[in-house]
Amino acid sequence: MTVTMLQELIELYNAEHEEEIRQAREQHEQLMGQRGADRYNKHYTVCSQVVIDIVDLTTRIAEYREFTNKSVLRCCFSSMICAVFP
Repeated sequence: MTVTMLQELIELYNAEHEEEIRQAREQHEQLMGQRGADRYNKHYTVCSQVVIDIVDLTTRIAEYREFTNKSVLRCCFSSMICAVFP
C-alpha cells in the first residue's frame, strides 16, 4: 500500500465515523427532547390536579360557611380535607 492509499482510507474511515457520531447525537437530542416533554406533561398533570383539589376544597368550605353562618367545625373541616385529598 502506498501512502496516498492509506491517507484515502483514513479519510474514508473518518468520514464514516463522523456520520455515526452525527447520527448518535441526533438520536440523543431527539430522546432528550421526548424525555423533557414527558416530564413536562407529567408535572403539568400533577400540578393541575393539585390546583383542582384546592379549588374544590375552597368551594366546599365556602358553601359550608354559607349554610352554617360562617363557621366551620374542626371535625367537618377534617372530613372535607380527607374527601378532597385521600
